[in-house]
Amino acid sequence: MHRFIKIDGVHNFRDFGKYKTKTGEKVREKLLFRSGQLSNLTENGHAELSQLKIKTIVDLRKTNERKLQPNQIKGTIKQITGSSKSDDGETLPPHLQYLRDEEVTTQKTHDFMLQTYRRLPYEPMHVEIFNQAFAELTQPEHPILIHCAAGKDRTGILCALILKTLDVHDDDIMDDYLLTNKVHNLDELVEKYAESISNRLGKKIDSKAMRPLGIVSEEYLQTAFDEIINKNGSLLGYLNAIGIKENQLLQIRKNLI
Repeated sequence: MHRFIKIDGVHNFRDFGKYKTKTGEKVREKLLFRSGQLSNLTENGHAELSQLKIKTIVDLRKTNERKLQPNQIKGTIKQITGSSKSDDGETLPPHLQYLRDEEVTTQKTHDFMLQTYRRLPYEPMHVEIFNQAFAELTQPEHPILIHCAAGKDRTGILCALILKTLDVHDDDIMDDYLLTNKVHNLDELVEKYAESISNRLGKKIDSKAMRPLGIVSEEYLQTAFDEIINKNGSLLGYLNAIGIKENQLLQIRKNLI
């Protein structure tokens, strides 16, 4: 099934509805969208985006990311970004700290990504935004767009959480997550990113050594959910721990299936 949607100037844009649940029902389409950042959205992209009638944008980027590359949004779409209390402010993102301070090898980058996926579900900013995103989903007929920078890691975890609460098959959830690796010209994008980061940090970084940071891996997402089970016992235990109530989950299922 074709899931990528052309929005000019936006990377990795797609509908993550339309999957079947374990009970044979189907998640509705045109209500759940995911993508990379919207900082390069063009006039054509605005027109294409407006056709989707998105009511809320969930931006998982940190404050300094948003300042450097602000979303180019027109109209009155609600944007969820988290509060300053939950954001660590102007500090360099962890992946840039790693690339700046460590000898960058393929194995070290892979290991860094596993550490990242253990951390992401529990960062205060993510906990706050995840909670707010689930609250938005309790509203009927409310198309929502979730994004971060590349639309793969932070976005990938939140989208997987949503699909799990809708009782979508685990294989389909993983397939949806892995679609990032099908993005057109991914290898070229990784090389350009390595060049850009090398220039920014004043340090030559080999694109092959940085590749685990530019792609997604089944092991990454599984690591996040293993951490959730280890710490909270179950998905429901995690959701309850971050403030999401069972009556909200019931309403979300009613809205989205």
